[in-house]
Amino acid sequence: GQTEYFYIELTPFELGYQEFNITAMSPAISETIEASINVIDDDTQYPYFDYFSIEDNHNWLNLSFVAKDDLLGDDQGLSNITVYVDDVLVYKKVPPSPTQTIFNFSLPNDWIWLTGDWIDGKTIYNVEVNITDADDDRISDDSLTTSISGEFKVTLDE
Repeated sequence: GQTEYFYIELTPFELGYQEFNITAMSPAISETIEASINVIDDDTQYPYFDYFSIEDNHNWLNLSFVAKDDLLGDDQGLSNITVYVDDVLVYKKVPPSPTQTIFNFSLPNDWIWLTGDWIDGKTIYNVEVNITDADDDRISDDSLTTSISGEFKVTLDE
């Protein structure tokens, strides 16, 4: 008999156990085999914070942090940074370089004056920073996100 070799490359879009059939045909005969594969994610390491600092006064919220990703596989750094104050999005940014690791932000404390918090006597605010890696080789929800939070107190004598 004659032997033919071939190569097939499949790109799975879903994780988990996948089954598929391969059929070879000639004018005289056909043969089908059932094949299976367990597809696992190539990026399972979350990005992480090495350092996080909150400094504030009644005009500015200053955030400094070092955020890292393993830079292995296809994710190659960070793709998104979001900052929330009391669950309100106050900052969203795509880093200029996916491999940037040191971040310093000075955000105006405008939301304090606009919400009337001073009238109500509120002085303590919760901050949450989210970093998302750049892994996007699946259809959806392939990126991994890590959060860190803290709080700051603002007083009029600052």
